[in-house]
Formats: sequence, C-alpha cells, structure tokens
Amino acid sequence: MRLRIWLAISLALVSIIAGWVGWRYGLKLDAAMTLERGSRLQAQEAGAQITGLLAAALDAVFEIDESGTIGLANEAAHRLFGWPAGGLIGQNVTVIVPPDDREAHRAGLRRYLETGESRLIGKTTELIGCRRDGTLIPCEWSLAVVARPDGRRGFVGVVRDLTERKREDAALRAMEWLLKKEPEPPLYQPPYGDLVSLNTQRVIAGAVGGMLLNDIVAEYLDVLGTSAAVYEQNGDYALGIFSSGWCRVLDQASRRLCGTDDNRDALACGKWLCHESCWRDASKVSIETGGPVDIECQGGIRLYAVPVRAGEEIIGSMNFGYGNPPTEPRKLQEIAERYGVEVEQLRGLAAAYESRPLFIVEHAKERLLAAARLIGEIVRRNRAEAALRGAYGEVEGQVRARTAELANANEGLRTEITERRQAEEALRKAHEELDARARELQERVDELERFHKATVQREFRIKELKAEIERLKKPS
Repeated sequence: MRLRIWLAISLALVSIIAGWVGWRYGLKLDAAMTLERGSRLQAQEAGAQITGLLAAALDAVFEIDESGTIGLANEAAHRLFGWPAGGLIGQNVTVIVPPDDREAHRAGLRRYLETGESRLIGKTTELIGCRRDGTLIPCEWSLAVVARPDGRRGFVGVVRDLTERKREDAALRAMEWLLKKEPEPPLYQPPYGDLVSLNTQRVIAGAVGGMLLNDIVAEYLDVLGTSAAVYEQNGDYALGIFSSGWCRVLDQASRRLCGTDDNRDALACGKWLCHESCWRDASKVSIETGGPVDIECQGGIRLYAVPVRAGEEIIGSMNFGYGNPPTEPRKLQEIAERYGVEVEQLRGLAAAYESRPLFIVEHAKERLLAAARLIGEIVRRNRAEAALRGAYGEVEGQVRARTAELANANEGLRTEITERRQAEEALRKAHEELDARARELQERVDELERFHKATVQREFRIKELKAEIERLKKPS
C-alpha cells in the first residue's frame, strides 16, 4: 500500500517538476515517462529521475503537505535558506518566510484548503524569503497543487533568489535616472558668510581641507539636490552646503530669526532652526550614540546623519537632507509660521523640487557612509603622519644632541690628544737631551778610561824602569 502511494506521489512530482524544468531550462523529457503500480523498478527509476532533476535545478524546490510541513527540499533550497542538508525536511514552510508574514501564510493556506482561492498558486510572485539566520532575501515564488491518491492535496514550490537581479536592476535604474537628470546649479554662498571661518577645532577641516570636502560631499549631494553639512566633534562647521531652493530659503529665513549679525551669537541663540535640526537633532545625536540618525527636520524634509570615526574615536559627523518637501496645506502653513515665510513661496518651492527615486536616496546613504569612512581615514592618516613627523623630529633632535655631545667629546679628545702629543713631544725632547747628555757623559767616561789606562800604563812603565835601574845598580 505504501509503495502504491509513493508511486502515485512520485508520478505527480515527476510530472510537475519535469514540466517546470522543461520550461525553465529547456530540457526535453520523455512524455511516456509514467509509473505502473507495483513496479519497483519503475519506482526506482522515477526516484532516480526526481533526484536527478532536483539536483540539477539551480532554484529551490519544495514539496509540502496540507499542514505546511516540508516533505521534500532539494540542495538548492537548503543552500538558499541557509539550512544544513536535510534540515528543512519536517519543518513548516513558514520557516522560510519572515516572522511577521508567517501567520498570513498560514491563513492563506487555510483559506485555499477551505475555499480553493489563492493569490499565489498557479502564479509566479515576488515575495520576501527568510534565511535561517534571519537575513531577508527577495525571491520569486511559483506554487502548484499536487493531487494525492488519498484525496489530500500537496503543493510543490519553486523559489528563485532575486538578490542579484534586484541589485542589477537598481544599478540600471540609477544609471538611467542619472543620465536623464538635469545638472545641478552651482553651489551658492550664503549671504551671512562662511561658518567654517568660526571653526576652532579644525580636526576635520584642517586634515581634509575645504576643496576636498566639497568634492567628497558632491559625490552624494549631486544626486539629492538638498543640503549637506560636516561637523567637528564640538559642533564647529567643517562644511555647509545648500543646493535646493527649499533648503536655502528656510536656512536664510531661520537665520533672520536670530536678530543678530554675528554668526557666532546666531549659532548659540537656538533660533536658527536649520542649524538646530542639522546639528542638535541629527549630527550631535549621531556622535553621542555612535550610529546613524534618520529624522524629520523642522523644515519638513528628512535628515540622515552618520558619525565620522578616526580609528575608534568619533571626531565629528556629517549629514544630508533628503525627501520631497511637504505639500499638505496644513504642513506648509506650520512651516511658514515657524520660519516666518509666505506659504505660497513654500508651495512653489515644493512643486519645483524634482522627486528622487528611493533607490537614489539609498545610494546616497551608502555614499555618505563611504564618505564618512574616507574622511575618518584621512584624519587618521594625517594624525599618523603628524605622529611620525613628531617622532622623526624627536629622533632627529636626539641625534643632533648626541652628535653635539660626540662633537664636544671629540673636541675634548682632540684637545687631550694634542696635549698628549705635546707631552710626548716634550718627553721625546727630554729623552733626546738625556740621550745627548748620556752620550756626552759616556764620552767623558771613555776619555777618563783612556786617561786611566794611559796612567796605568805609565805607572807600569815607571815600575819597569825603576826595576831596570835597580837591576843596573847591582854589581855584576
């Protein structure tokens, strides 16, 4: 009995998978491939055929019963959803959908079993899948019904990972949008002057410089057309740019609310609403929390801020505005009253703003994060180079000091050598004088010896002569 049931299920699976694989991959399968009840050989052949088809399929293939339990899943399914081999078998199919959508999937299965109505079966639909580690992935789902011999229904699903296709589509849309986009007008200088001149910390401004900061910020601001700011850790401006009419008008309007010509006093008064939103509400919070901040500013658009790190130290923050200016009459009236501008002016600015696609905003956020890493790396390297220069200067100073010590020691040694040479010269002369004196004395000694010898010889001769005289005196 079990064999007959398995043969029937196998026949249904082979028919469905064969049809799908033939359509998807262009494979031609024998139309006469059927199973006869009771034939173990054909059952084995069918099983081998199913195994081969499932192994060859690049997409995930599932078979589930009416309760949603997975009875079959190929290797591609386990790879796609991050499960070990065989790990999906016996699991409910909701383990491969996001937790928030699981109850809706269960309800949809119950509705189909009760009414035969479904939004998914027999169609190819884009849905979100969920890997075992919780990662969400875009997928293309195709579902079909399998009739079982016992009257119960089963389901076969084919799931394809759309991650790479989505990435390619987003890149293509970005290129198309950028090609159609009108060039932005030149960046303007605000009438109240350059706030960077008030920068006292100058960690970012000093290491990167205004021209390079402008180039870095332009990488994402060019596609947004709103505003951008780069702050030091203490809130000093390293860069501030406004490229949309909406941001410019509101910035200048809130600057006028400060009632002072002194920019330093204006920054501290709390009435410069654009500054308060960009610094206090966004970038300062990103520095304090160490993470991205995404808020709605007082001017009605959104602000996205990220910290700038040099190594482990947070040295500042950078942000940009994004999103469409509000168009609701009540919202426009609130902003107009808050900033002291005319509603009609805001309505015209909002209508003139070119809406950015969502993928452009996401692309700009990625660029902002990359720009923050780049600026942090520039500062880190600048510090490393400064430390290296300091260490080099210290070593050079030590070398100079040691060289001076050696020079002094050498001079002392040279003096000592000179004195020693002089002493040796004096000693040599003394030796020469002594040698001369010794020779002189030796000569005198030699002379005395010669005189003594001559004297001895004379005395001896005298004795001989006396003896001869005495001999001659004796009578013969």
